[in-house]
Amino acid sequence: MLAVMRGLRYARRLIISTRFAVLKEIVMPLKRGTSKETVSRNIKTETKHGKPKKQAVAIALNQARKSGAKISKKSDK
Repeated sequence: MLAVMRGLRYARRLIISTRFAVLKEIVMPLKRGTSKETVSRNIKTETKHGKPKKQAVAIALNQARKSGAKISKKSDK
């Protein structure tokens, strides 16, 4: 019985996280890709939706990294 309850708890969490991910994609769709044009377009999209410039750049670069771009992290100089 306990295993069933754990399974239900996991299923509920999975449904909620899946719904949130789908909603996030609907609200602010970003292009997937590693090219400069794609990153620039994502930055424009984010700034248009009210994000600060630095945060928009961070989000766009993170999306590019997820797509497989080899972008180094900012150094602490």
